[in-house]
Amino acid sequence: MTRTSKAAVVGVGFSPMARRSERSVLSLASEACSAALADAGLSASNVDGIGSFMLSGDSVPAVAVATSLGCGPLKLALDLNLGGQAPCLLAWQAAQAIVRGDADVVLVYRALNGRSGPRVGSMHFEGRGGQYRYPIGYGAYLMYTAMWAARFLFETGQGAHD
Repeated sequence: MTRTSKAAVVGVGFSPMARRSERSVLSLASEACSAALADAGLSASNVDGIGSFMLSGDSVPAVAVATSLGCGPLKLALDLNLGGQAPCLLAWQAAQAIVRGDADVVLVYRALNGRSGPRVGSMHFEGRGGQYRYPIGYGAYLMYTAMWAARFLFETGQGAHD
């Protein structure tokens, strides 16, 4: 691959959405990643970086997906244990790795059995913040985002349909 000072998202893929997939998370991740590579016109042998995130063990490690796909030797493997801002951070880190020359093709994914496995909002996290968020029902990041959006609309005088 030729070095560039820019990075781009060039393929998107997903596995079927279902209440009960009856499949492993590794199988779902591999299918979605294969579809993204096909959409980008790339093969697994082009991939030299891979990254994902999980929350309380609800997904599979990036190296497991790279192995199942038959990716070439990896220069970069990212496994974040985050929620909320993790997709944005992961995309930024992948882009930075490409710009720095740490990798040429970084495959980024998120996979989980969200209905039949651990569900977002049903997991409790350690730390002192729980005493403030769980009693008022704030168990998922989207709840915070909705609160911040409502405040933004109020402070700027906008309505939901402006």
